[in-house]
Amino acid sequence: MMRPSNVGDSSIYRSTDNARTEIMKATDKESKKALVKSWLEKEAVPIDQAEFNTGMSRGPLMKALMFFVNRPVYIFGLYYLIKQGLKYLDELGQDESEGGEL
Repeated sequence: MMRPSNVGDSSIYRSTDNARTEIMKATDKESKKALVKSWLEKEAVPIDQAEFNTGMSRGPLMKALMFFVNRPVYIFGLYYLIKQGLKYLDELGQDESEGGEL
């Protein structure tokens, strides 16, 4: 969740990368007020200097998935390589079924 820290300078933000989790944990009125207060007390930094995912650890499978999600052109490259590999294996199987020499 991001919001400008002051109206005059829109390049400075207070940001958090786990706002949804924090909101879901705040169930009563007092905890909601404390949450908003903690957001307002955070130091404002430019968005390019913000640190995200500091509280979350990702497993290797999630890192690999996110690698391909963030780089969609690699998905097509992976698809091409798999298709070519399957084509090669299919041709290899056809040679053996025709009774070719070893």
